[in-house]
Amino acid sequence: PPARDMSTATRLRVAEAAESSGNWDMAASLYLAAATAEPNRADIQARLASALQRGGNVPRAEEVLTRALERHPNDPALNMQLGRLRLRTGAAEQALNVFDRVLQRQPNNADALDGRGVALDLLERPAEAQQAYLAARAISPNDPRIASNLAFSLLLEGRAREARDILEPFAGRTDLPSRARTSLAIARAMTGDRDGAMSLLGTGVTREDLDQLVAGLPNSRPAGAARGGTAGQGGAAPAASGPEFRPFGEEPRPPRPARQRTRST
Repeated sequence: PPARDMSTATRLRVAEAAESSGNWDMAASLYLAAATAEPNRADIQARLASALQRGGNVPRAEEVLTRALERHPNDPALNMQLGRLRLRTGAAEQALNVFDRVLQRQPNNADALDGRGVALDLLERPAEAQQAYLAARAISPNDPRIASNLAFSLLLEGRAREARDILEPFAGRTDLPSRARTSLAIARAMTGDRDGAMSLLGTGVTREDLDQLVAGLPNSRPAGAARGGTAGQGGAAPAASGPEFRPFGEEPRPPRPARQRTRST
């Protein structure tokens, strides 16, 4: 039916289908129509903000969240989207505060624990970050996103074998996110299994691409280190060529300054 004749439930179903195909503009348009029809539904506002953010319209997502949080300041879905937006814009300290607020009300919220881990990793507090990921995994052990974030945190410390052990159980899953697949490829390469790494990256990737991907890993912090960091310095810059790699969840991050690297043996 024409969009103007759709029920809210139909709009949400079609918007979800648009999201799954990466059509963020269509998804945002449908969520906006649903939010206009039912302005008091915080869950729709959160979905709208997510679609806007993932489509690159961060200022508009911020506006939606600001207005919605005025009405529903403690809504977990809205606060989760605010935390993700803060991560995307590099405000890791603010994101950490948001996720902690969610956890005060929902201590078993695996997504909030995962987000807390991301924020702590971007603040270069890896020991605390890994504790958060482990807590999230205890609640959602089959979530490859959480496993990928923990594994990448370990890769940053040169702990490739541990990272590989975490991700290998997910290797055969058809729904494995590309970032988790790339993390596993890096872990395999760093533990000497270049053929296994190549099998994950597809026919369009060369061994030189793989080498550049591994070489681009910003791995400099000693295992177990807990450093003070500056909000906004987070995420790995992709290798000069080859597959793009975005650690720590779905959203791109500002590039992390290059640091001296150490590798596992």
